[in-house]
Amino acid sequence: LELKCRMSIIPDDAGLRDAVEACLASRPELEADTGKIASNIKDNHPIWKVDSVRVKKIVEIIVSERVPPIVKPEKLFEFDFKKAQPASIERGKYDWHKQEIEGIHHAQGGLGSTGVFLVKLKNHGVVVLKQKVPDVAREIFAQCLLQSLGINAPAIRSLPFREFKAFTEKLAPSPVTVKGTCLEIHGSRMQETGGVLMEFVPGLELGSPLLRLSQNEFRKVLFEVGRMVAVDVLLNNADRTPFLRRGDGNPGNIMINKPGKGGEKNLKVIAIDQTVSPISDTNILNNYLSAIDSRSEKDYRKLLSFLCESLVGSTNAKSYVQDKDALASLTDGVETVMTELAKTGNSRIEAAVKLTRKSFSKFDDNKLIQKFLAKVLEHF
Repeated sequence: LELKCRMSIIPDDAGLRDAVEACLASRPELEADTGKIASNIKDNHPIWKVDSVRVKKIVEIIVSERVPPIVKPEKLFEFDFKKAQPASIERGKYDWHKQEIEGIHHAQGGLGSTGVFLVKLKNHGVVVLKQKVPDVAREIFAQCLLQSLGINAPAIRSLPFREFKAFTEKLAPSPVTVKGTCLEIHGSRMQETGGVLMEFVPGLELGSPLLRLSQNEFRKVLFEVGRMVAVDVLLNNADRTPFLRRGDGNPGNIMINKPGKGGEKNLKVIAIDQTVSPISDTNILNNYLSAIDSRSEKDYRKLLSFLCESLVGSTNAKSYVQDKDALASLTDGVETVMTELAKTGNSRIEAAVKLTRKSFSKFDDNKLIQKFLAKVLEHF
């Protein structure tokens, strides 16, 4: 034993990689079990000191360097938005090596964004793949908080490294709706950051020219959007409406699902693409809290004007903005949720943190977030 300890050597990275590759070449099924790979290497190299953590990193590098062949499909895929239905994004639901893909539609994003990829799974519905961002845990947290209040928000989960690789390799030969699209999935940018799966939301964006609403449906939309806005104020989520802050707002982050029958009873308003943005600068935070305290009818009319212009265009928006019932619906939506959060906000936040940790353990800034949210809640 003493002789063996004295003779133990630590292999360099190149030597260890050669050993890992040799092991995987003879036993590819061990790729998911770095412990067994390390044991196999020890058997073949008795005097080596093999660290399973180093082996795991080398396996990840080997897998990441595999470039899936981009096979040009014979014909383009036709994505039917009217018939598309969401598929489950539950962990372990699919074996991506076996799951067949019918096709992909790339919805372009804004400047600096890779957009999202709508993937139609055979015998299932549609899932949404998008690039993972550094603060994805904040997105998951925001979604959990919205759902705790009964506000519709699509489920989202971070894809583990190997699942992401298996999924994107499967997508490589899949047909697309437009030639030359979806190559971003296999580019270095997305392959380095990884991806998240998001639940597909059928419906139309708030600003879609195809959206037609009755008066009752219009007021229900305003009430539900008001409920979202209250949570956005708590989270300092600025990328939806300009309420109590400067900015243009983004009506595309509000989706409307309007079934053919049932009117406003079956109409759903869905919040997409939300996050929490804690304010650390004292002056900026004080100004923000002051804006919350001093909110008035003028702020609600400005918000109503933004939403009406998104729905019916700037020319027709004036008559809608003067509708007292419309203003009341919007105001009620905001104030109802603010009142609820003033009572139960802290417990909902704690529950959302726990749920976020279940799907994304690295939620390192949760204390900073909770401190900020607790401060905002004092002004609800």
